[in-house]
Amino acid sequence: MDKPINSRIENLKKYLSEDPKDSFLRYALAMELYKNKEISESRKIFKDLILEYPEYLASYYQYGKLLEENQESDEAIKIYGAGIKIAEKQNNIRTVKELKEALYSLLDIDE
Repeated sequence: MDKPINSRIENLKKYLSEDPKDSFLRYALAMELYKNKEISESRKIFKDLILEYPEYLASYYQYGKLLEENQESDEAIKIYGAGIKIAEKQNNIRTVKELKEALYSLLDIDE
């Protein structure tokens, strides 16, 4: 079962070597690495994505979850909050709702 995941990771890295600025490929690689328990590398890619492409909303939820699942709640709260602000600016109601649900769940707050 590891072979297909590793193959996907290898393919994504190959595509990224051809287009290192592709935010979707970087996001996909971060997700595959996380699924493969390569937390440190996945964390770095998510962090870089948010710094370089702050408007790429999908990163906030997944990066927040990674942080949350690795006992970095304070950092996850910051990431969810930053994502909420950007999603509100983009008027992306669905993403605002998802990020608020994740944040409130982490803070143990009922909406």
